[in-house]
Amino acid sequence: MTIERYMVDGEVEPVSHYCHSVRAGNLVWVSGVVGMRADGTIPGDTVAQFDIAMDALDACLRAAGGKPEHVVKVQVFMTDISERAS
Repeated sequence: MTIERYMVDGEVEPVSHYCHSVRAGNLVWVSGVVGMRADGTIPGDTVAQFDIAMDALDACLRAAGGKPEHVVKVQVFMTDISERAS
């Protein structure tokens, strides 16, 4: 099985030794998607952070040949659970 790794132009650089997305066969994994702009700034509200993260997820998926409608699981980490309903 061929394994391909992708670094996506315009996305936040990973803070560790991993790439934005990996394709193995017909599966794609995406890691480290956060609600931070490529320039390092973070919006003050949860919804804006979520929108940035989803745009980044879309870019990472497409770089590896995937599409958002094929996503099976998303794991979300929040620092303030009271904003979950946002």
